[in-house]
Amino acid sequence: MTDSNLYEVLGAQYDAMISWKKRLHNDLPLICGFLDQIPARIILDGACGTGEFSLALAARGFRVIGIDTSIAMIRTARRKLHHLNEKSSDSPLNVSFMNDSIADMEKIASMAMDAVVILGNSLAYLHTHDALMTHFRAVKRILKPGGGYLAQLRHYSGVPEETILIKGQDSHGTRYDRIHETLDGNFYRMRIVKVSGDSEKDLGSDLLRNWSVAELLKSISDVRPQTSEVWGSLSRTPFFDGQSKDIVLWLRF
Repeated sequence: MTDSNLYEVLGAQYDAMISWKKRLHNDLPLICGFLDQIPARIILDGACGTGEFSLALAARGFRVIGIDTSIAMIRTARRKLHHLNEKSSDSPLNVSFMNDSIADMEKIASMAMDAVVILGNSLAYLHTHDALMTHFRAVKRILKPGGGYLAQLRHYSGVPEETILIKGQDSHGTRYDRIHETLDGNFYRMRIVKVSGDSEKDLGSDLLRNWSVAELLKSISDVRPQTSEVWGSLSRTPFFDGQSKDIVLWLRF
């Protein structure tokens, strides 16, 4: 799903790029607002990264399966889970992590989910319409009747060119900047630069697809969800092409 081993290189450093406390505080209640419509108990967190959303959802009582193609990310997520369960006197969090791709979800094909969530612009790593359609077919296969699908994508047409998307800083003052660069109308390249004092180090880059709402809706046409909603944010603000910084897709099957 990526054009480099960027996330294997980053590993646990990835968490320094994101203000997780702020993001979970802002986004988790909004995500649960979607999930409560089902209601959902068993959730797939696709492209879960280091497991922050998976663990937060599990702490709210959900049964969560987190998948990611990155071995380093899953290893970090499992360490977090072990640490949380060790220091807690409550029942262990009902979450498990495994290496699998959101492209076809081959390893979890026999499982049945109430909901699938794909956060953090992960659909941008599916570069072709065929890959996107394969993804949606896999989603329909694992969802129970009435299940829900929530995806959050970056809407690059609403973001100025050569903009630092995230500035994250670790406890040692090292900064990790995510910068995106326009390649053409369909693709962007996202670079991660490590800044320590006066020195900068390019850690690598990934190719991202700039999916439009029309392309997303076309790709779901053959799986025929019962309902489909498009929003400009997780707080369900209206989507405006060229203005909204996010695309949020909510499907019911």
